[in-house]
Amino acid sequence: MIAALLRRATGAGAWVLTGAQARWVGCAPEPVQRIYFANHQSHFDWVLIWAALPKDLRATTRPIAARDYWTASRFKHWLTREVFNAAIRERAASVVVVHNHPSGDPTPSKADIEMTREIVAAGEKLGISVHDHVVIGRSGETSFKTAGLL
Repeated sequence: MIAALLRRATGAGAWVLTGAQARWVGCAPEPVQRIYFANHQSHFDWVLIWAALPKDLRATTRPIAARDYWTASRFKHWLTREVFNAAIRERAASVVVVHNHPSGDPTPSKADIEMTREIVAAGEKLGISVHDHVVIGRSGETSFKTAGLL
């Protein structure tokens, strides 16, 4: 109950406090797999991105929160877990991307390959290397690195 109220207040509060507004140029928010990047110079950036999303997308969008900052107090940890449904992570210089194919076929799709290229390019700009992208299916998994796609 309190978390739901705080979720609603955050959307309005972020705008009132900062005056920030979203301009969706060529990428209007829609219910598809997508990565939104904040500059990570401020711990509040992902809150602003989250608040700028339409209400229906906020429920399915999971911000990434740095463990060392966002779990430093019980209140911050509660915010990330209950209000924003954030994925807590250690700060890292590299990542491995993993996702599943509900169809069961672990063969990377054209969209998977394009998204991986975009993730690698974005990572390069942020100084984060992508070690691999693994697609999991019922019949096994496919490593982009092993398949020569990365």
